[in-house]
Amino acid sequence: MQTGTLKIHVFHSNTYIPLEKAKITVIQDKETSNKQNIQDLSTDSSGITSQIELEAPPLENSINPSDKLPYSLCDIIAEVPGYKKLTIKGCQIYPGVESIQYCHLNPIGSRENNIEDIITITENTLLGNYPAKIPESQFPRPNQPPSFYISREKWLNPDTIMVHYGHPKDTNAANHKEDFKYYLKSVLATEINPNWPKEAIKANATAVMSFALNRIFTEWYTAKNKKFHITSSTAVDQACIHGRNTFASIDEVVDDLFTNYIEKPNYEFPLLAQYTDGVNVKTPSGWLSQWGSKHLADRGKTAEEILKFYYSSDIRIRKLKKMGNLTPSYPGFPLQIGSTGEPVKIIQTSLNKIATHYPLIPKSNVDGNLGSVTKKAIETFQGIFNLPKTGTANYATWHKISDIYVGISSREDYTDKFRLTEETSTPSVFIRYSPNILTLTYLDEKY
Repeated sequence: MQTGTLKIHVFHSNTYIPLEKAKITVIQDKETSNKQNIQDLSTDSSGITSQIELEAPPLENSINPSDKLPYSLCDIIAEVPGYKKLTIKGCQIYPGVESIQYCHLNPIGSRENNIEDIITITENTLLGNYPAKIPESQFPRPNQPPSFYISREKWLNPDTIMVHYGHPKDTNAANHKEDFKYYLKSVLATEINPNWPKEAIKANATAVMSFALNRIFTEWYTAKNKKFHITSSTAVDQACIHGRNTFASIDEVVDDLFTNYIEKPNYEFPLLAQYTDGVNVKTPSGWLSQWGSKHLADRGKTAEEILKFYYSSDIRIRKLKKMGNLTPSYPGFPLQIGSTGEPVKIIQTSLNKIATHYPLIPKSNVDGNLGSVTKKAIETFQGIFNLPKTGTANYATWHKISDIYVGISSREDYTDKFRLTEETSTPSVFIRYSPNILTLTYLDEKY
C-alpha cells in the first residue's frame, strides 16, 4: 500500500487570518482505498492541522498514461462556532505527495438560512471527460488599434484574476475573483499530476502562466464587455476548480516562477501557450504535450528545453518586474544572517504584523539587521506556509510574506505602510465610451 499526506489550513472568510481549534473531520471511503478511514483533527494557533497519512493508489497510475485513478479521494468537513460548515468533496491524495487544502470559512449572517458551503473537486483533466481545446492562433491580437495596446512598461503581475467557472457563453456560471497564484496552482493541480519530475511541472507552470497573462493583457474577454479575465472551460481556456486542494510540489514551483511568461519574437504579448494531454488528444504543431513534457523531463531535459521543443527554439522566458499589489521590490538577493538595510526592516515589520495572528512567529526588533531572532521568524513563517525552512528570505519567501501581510491587514494598514495609493486601470479601448466595464484595481507607489 502506498500513501500520501494531507495538511489542512483554516482561515476566516477570504483572508489569511487563521482560525484556531477548528473541528476537522477527514473521511476516506472504500471506493478509492482499501477501507473506510475517519480521522478527527483540530487546528493549532496557526489554523493548521497536523499532517496525516492517507492511502493512495500505486505510483504507476500517475507516472504513465492509464485509465486507472492516479489518486485516492477523501472528504473534509471543517466546523467552527459562528461560521458556516464547509464540506469539501473529493480532495485528491497522490502517492508520495503532500496535499494542501485551504478552508476559508464564512461567518453565518444573522438572516441566513444556508449554514453550509460545499465545494466539489472534479476529476483531473488527464483522466476526466473534458472538452478538447479549440485551436486558435498563438498570437491573438486585441480588437483595437496597436496604439491602444497595454504597453509592456505598464504590465503588472496580477494580484487577482476574475475567473468565469463555465463556458464564456454560459451566463449562469459563477464568477470568482481568485488570488492569482492560487489560480495557477489550481490549474496545474487539475491539469497535470503533482508527482511528475520538477522540470515538467516548471514547463507546464510557465505555459499556464503565459496563457493566463495573454488573456489579461490582450483584454480578450473584457474587450467584449465580459466581466471576467478567463474561464475554466477547457474548450477555450484552462481547467480550474474553485476551492480545490493543491500540492506542495506544485505550490513550490508556482511560488518560485509566478512572474514567468513566454516571449515570442515580433509578438507584443505573452504567448498564448496552448497544450493538450498528448494521449487522448493529438498535439498540434506549436502546442505542448503534457505527457510528452513529463517524458522529456524523465530524459533529463530542463523546463526551458521542454518549452523550446514544443513552442520553437526562438522563444524566451521572461519575468514581469512589477507586482499588481506593488509589493516593495525584492532586493535581488536572498536576505540571510548578516544582511542589513531597508529590505531587512521591511521583512521585520511585516513578520511582526503577521505574528499578531500567528503567535508561533517570534517578533524582532525593527533595526535592519538580520540576526538570529529574525532568522527564526523567517524559518517559522516558512514552516507554516509550506516553504523550505531555510531561515533565508529568498524570492518566494519575500513574496509569500507580502501575500500573507496583505491577507491579514486592512487596506489602510497596507497602503500606509508601503506608501501606496489605490489606482484603477481601465482597458484603453473602452476609455472613450463605456465607464461600466471590468477594471483592474491595484496599488501604486507614491514618493
